[in-house]
Amino acid sequence: MTHATSRLTVKADKLVGKLSNTFGKRVLKIIFNLLPNDAKQQILRLRSLARGKDFDHLNEVWQSSRQGVATVFFASLAANFLSLAFPLTLLQIYDRIIPNEAIDTLTILLLIVVTSLSLEYGLKACRSYVSAWTDAKFEHALNTLLFRKVLRSKLDSFEKHGAGLQLERLNAIHALREFYLGQLIVNLVDFPFIFIFLGLIAYISGWLVLIPIVLLIILTYLSTRQGKTVQRRLKERREQDDKRMNFIIESLEKIHTVKALGMEAQILRRYERLQSGNTINNYLISQESNQLMVTILLIAQCNLIFLAGLGSMTVISGQMTMGGLIACTILAGRCLNPINQVIGLWTRIQTIQISEDKILEILDLPSETDINLPDFPAVKGNINLENISINRSYDASCFKSVNLDVKAGEMIGFLGDSKKDVSTLFRLILGIEKPENGQVFIDKENIFDYNLYSLRPYIAYLPNKVKMFNGTIMENLTFFDPNNIETALTLTRNLGISQFIEKLPKGYDTEVGKHSVEQLPKGTLQIVSIARSLVTRPRIILFDEANSELDGQADAVIKEVLNKIKSRYTILIKSQRPSVLKIADRIYKLTEKGLEKHEY
Repeated sequence: MTHATSRLTVKADKLVGKLSNTFGKRVLKIIFNLLPNDAKQQILRLRSLARGKDFDHLNEVWQSSRQGVATVFFASLAANFLSLAFPLTLLQIYDRIIPNEAIDTLTILLLIVVTSLSLEYGLKACRSYVSAWTDAKFEHALNTLLFRKVLRSKLDSFEKHGAGLQLERLNAIHALREFYLGQLIVNLVDFPFIFIFLGLIAYISGWLVLIPIVLLIILTYLSTRQGKTVQRRLKERREQDDKRMNFIIESLEKIHTVKALGMEAQILRRYERLQSGNTINNYLISQESNQLMVTILLIAQCNLIFLAGLGSMTVISGQMTMGGLIACTILAGRCLNPINQVIGLWTRIQTIQISEDKILEILDLPSETDINLPDFPAVKGNINLENISINRSYDASCFKSVNLDVKAGEMIGFLGDSKKDVSTLFRLILGIEKPENGQVFIDKENIFDYNLYSLRPYIAYLPNKVKMFNGTIMENLTFFDPNNIETALTLTRNLGISQFIEKLPKGYDTEVGKHSVEQLPKGTLQIVSIARSLVTRPRIILFDEANSELDGQADAVIKEVLNKIKSRYTILIKSQRPSVLKIADRIYKLTEKGLEKHEY
């Protein structure tokens, strides 16, 4: 049974694929034309942004959801047509079958209506399943897309807003998850059937069709007026949310200063004022939404009462049959459902726009490199800096006319106590920053003429403070790739650092990361970071005062490791310790005029 179900699923997927390839583009075009102007503008902005930037993956997100969109569209269309079977069957039963006592016809009609209701239920269940899967697929693709954009953004653009705000922007994706590919499509497919239902009411009852039409006009007017108020409240809430979130991020980033100055009470009072405004706005939005729901319920009751009252008079006068009155009552109720959905959709669009703006802010982040540039060729390790200059008014560590020629396998030392920041040179070699003047060459190739992501695997950067990801030592050594385990074990043994790891209670399975990093010796963590940087087989190592906080014993181990890997890699090392710098082939000091040779 399971095998048969599996084959049926595969066939269904193939059928859906054929339908989507044939009709998918037309369906998407129809849906786009039915969208409100605000939604059209957002989608057009997304498309222009994707074409104007190096971010063509956005189109892939939409294309990956085409099959689901087509399935939801056709299932909704078929379900709406099948929903006509029930009121029309009741019309026949009361007007023809009961007066004529036609039992055989009744049996056939009951079979037809039961079949149509079963098909309608099955289509709606299928629609719900496909819609949920498409929503999840869309969310996964968009999440990956936006996170990739954040990771590949320029460092100064990312740091300008901070990690907290970027996280808030990424969380905005959840609001879109069930909107564009589920709720929106269903509502837009259901809406045209209002006119079909009204046409049937007019055909059956004549002038009684004016009752649902007038009530629909009143409902549309009232909901539009209240919707504008909700829209204004939502904009105010967004502004207040931004102020509150910025204040939270600022307070948490400066928590040490807050505690040191005893400012907890002042910070709390300020937060309470920001939160009170947000709470009042939430209350007003809820009140407006509840009033709208009460209005919709009142209109639905008036629709039933007026149709029943005036329709009964029409039946008594002989202008309409009892079956026609029952059918019109059911059809009039069906008319209100799409309107209610569209009203809810229009209200939700106001909230969705806030989430879209946050997502567009991520897409607006400038990328640090053009992914369409060619990949960097295999690196040997030669480095050339030609007339490099950094001159920023806000930065005291500026320099000019820096020239450096490093051969593959050389070890170059830099004094770490210089007032000028050697770390900036390292960031230039990594391509994280661009020089205002001059050029950076690796193996005589200008690094900015290539895709920087293809260059980064050849360069290992060891910062002052070790950053470990949550996980085990082995997971950090292998970058969470099981294929690198043998390489990591061999590397740690050859460097003579496996003994330090194996002495730990859990060895390579020792947990490191946010909470456990302080429990391990800094020397051990730094040794692990060196081994981790070599697992990817880089050709260049940038050692940025990675031993500044180590004790003498750990420093000696680091020195021994550097001696072992010397001449096998191109090493640029910044340090304050002469014992480490002495093993370098050359030592430089960075000054305003450039690099000056230094001797110990």
